[in-house]
Amino acid sequence: MKITKISIQRPVTVTMFFLAILLLGVVSLRQLSVDLLPNINYPRLSVITQYPGVAPQEVETLVTRPLEASVSRIPGLRRVESISQEGLSILSLEFSWGTDMDFALLHTREKLDNVLLPEDVDEPTIIPLDPQSRPILILSVSAPETLLEIKELCEELIKPRLEQIEGVGSAEIAGGVEREIQVEVHPELMALYQLTIDEIAQKIDSFNRNLQGGTIRKGRFKYAIRVVGEFEEVKELNSIVLKATTQRGMVRLKDVATVKDSIKEREGITRLNGEESIGVLVRKESGANTVKVTQVVHRVLDEIRQENPELNIFVVYEQARYIRNAISSVVKSILFGALLAFLVLLIFLQDVKTPVIIATVIPISVIATFNILYFQNITLNIMSLGGLALGIGMLVDNSIVVSESIFRHKTLGKPGIKAAYEGTREVGMAVTASTLTTVSVFLPIIYIHGLAGQLFKDQALTVTFSLLASLFVSLTLLPMLASRELPLDLSQEVSHQRMKDHWQKLISQPSWKPVYLLPFTLVIWLGQKALRLVYLLLDFILSLFTQLIVLGSHYLFRPLKPVIHGLFQGYNRLYSYFADWYHRFLVVVLQRKGRVLVISFLILAITVMVGVFLPRELLPKPEAQSFEINLETPVDYSLEQTAQVVGLIENWLISSGKVKDVFSQIGVVSGMEAYNPEVSLNTSRLYVELKHPRDVDPVLENLRQWLERWPELRYSLVKEQSTLAQFLAFSTAEVGLKIKGDDLRILGNLAQQLTTQLKEIPGIADVRTNLRQGKPVYLVRIKSEALEKYQISPA
Repeated sequence: MKITKISIQRPVTVTMFFLAILLLGVVSLRQLSVDLLPNINYPRLSVITQYPGVAPQEVETLVTRPLEASVSRIPGLRRVESISQEGLSILSLEFSWGTDMDFALLHTREKLDNVLLPEDVDEPTIIPLDPQSRPILILSVSAPETLLEIKELCEELIKPRLEQIEGVGSAEIAGGVEREIQVEVHPELMALYQLTIDEIAQKIDSFNRNLQGGTIRKGRFKYAIRVVGEFEEVKELNSIVLKATTQRGMVRLKDVATVKDSIKEREGITRLNGEESIGVLVRKESGANTVKVTQVVHRVLDEIRQENPELNIFVVYEQARYIRNAISSVVKSILFGALLAFLVLLIFLQDVKTPVIIATVIPISVIATFNILYFQNITLNIMSLGGLALGIGMLVDNSIVVSESIFRHKTLGKPGIKAAYEGTREVGMAVTASTLTTVSVFLPIIYIHGLAGQLFKDQALTVTFSLLASLFVSLTLLPMLASRELPLDLSQEVSHQRMKDHWQKLISQPSWKPVYLLPFTLVIWLGQKALRLVYLLLDFILSLFTQLIVLGSHYLFRPLKPVIHGLFQGYNRLYSYFADWYHRFLVVVLQRKGRVLVISFLILAITVMVGVFLPRELLPKPEAQSFEINLETPVDYSLEQTAQVVGLIENWLISSGKVKDVFSQIGVVSGMEAYNPEVSLNTSRLYVELKHPRDVDPVLENLRQWLERWPELRYSLVKEQSTLAQFLAFSTAEVGLKIKGDDLRILGNLAQQLTTQLKEIPGIADVRTNLRQGKPVYLVRIKSEALEKYQISPA
């Protein structure tokens, strides 16, 4: 093969080329983004519309249905799902895979702008559905101060510091309390002075403003006029003039109301190990490196801890930990595979040089793959790293086949260069065909549409790139290294006469050149001398480095030489026994061909039957050390009652002695949670981290039995390993069923029957429906006759 011949004849060029590949690979590896999943473009949008204080039936009639009719004509739309609840309408728009979501968002906005909604309905908000927007870090902040002071400190110190970090999209404060100035109006005094609530609210709003009053000119100077009216102290509200009486008196706010500096009614609570704290949800920007962002966040948190030693900042959840575990497992498999390949080749070939060369080729192939991943904009995630680990075992095959062929030619007495060339040429086409065959199996995955295509595309490309890099290295670098003779005598002078003659020819100058070309000739001569010096220096460094490695290995393994020699003798003895047995076995097999075919088909049938009953999973389950509890109390429970139930669960978990930390989110703890239809005042979420992974299953089983005491509670227990399923299926459940129909009452009965039957199936746990009971309300029915009699309107 010509490429092999050129590589053997140009060792320095090949060495410099692969050194450049290694350098670029290291730089590319540092620039690659590290994330949990590939960049998956989910074709979904969410339309959220708020209609405060309106019942779900009115929200469905006045908001949801007009929005559904409007968006149904958007190109590429596959399905529309809606949820109408008190004061909120949520539409989930699912588009076909491959749809340009930027244009889909523009079409959606255009359709929504043409919808006629009631005047007091808020503007619909479009949120692109991105599972990567889940928090990469959940922090719990506590201190000796009050919750109000801690939350103000988080908003003024921690939140700005974290959001300044490159790659952090937002840092949202969850839980705590908010300050609220309450104006309690006395109805009898308000009626006495003939005032209304709206008039009082308008007066307070009009006084609490800073206005621009134009400009005035005084002499040569021009001054801006600014009317300052915003209140600085609570007591200033008491002096607001509401109206003037007929006796020229003034009715002030303090005459009809009481002003209090109080706390806003709470909708959410966050607790760590049973004690209230403030939560901080850190989300990253799209495309940011999760691991790097997390590292920078930890450095900033350490600085904040040093500046404020009274603050206790605890990391509850960290997505980068899962990513680091995945990366470390891949690195371990790469190193373990390379070590096994080295040992196998060392025992089989009983030659140190060939295994050392292959051990050098493997990391070069892996690092070369990072270059292509960088230029193809592929992140380091569990799929691409899985593909790289899968390719490790395959890329060793090419090196082993080529090395064994070269080794066989050397044993025939051929010189190193000739053995390397003929050995590689002999198996070159076979190795190429084998690699391309494997590539043809993985590469077509990139043409699969849908979630599977986007999820496994990175894996297919990584396997393809690593195999092609292995093939290229096996046909170029490996034969070049195998053709080099590495003598142990460093005092031996290496002849460079041919190279010297070549450079002498380049730098030789004819004597008849004109005088005016002497400066240019001198520059060219100096450049050539510099290039020659660089070449000789690199050649010396490379030769010295190679000789040192060989010498070090020679003297390092000299004490182990008797052990290795005895190991080789024992292996040769066992292999000779195996070869003799295999020869006799092969003769017997060839004499009984019919029986062999029948036994082979029986083994195939048994294998197929065993394969049918093997468990099936989308991705392997990692070892879990934490789990999540999603709890829902009865609909008439208040936030305080839900917090009491959560407190009982926290106490049970902590008293078990196997739980390390428990972080609880009760109710609506943040602004983003308010848009989640599964979150309300009677819901909670608990993150539980255990001391040892082996305790996860026993604790979950005991917790299920303990929760059976309260049949009115609805809950689900989710292991940490199911977090990936939440990204892919948008749900914590491993199996989901949908029942569709027009009559909600019939659907509820069917769902209840199905839930009861599913609970009886062994192996199924945490069965629940998303159908909730309506909140209790007071219905006020208006008498139309009375309205006509007293000439008043319902409004």
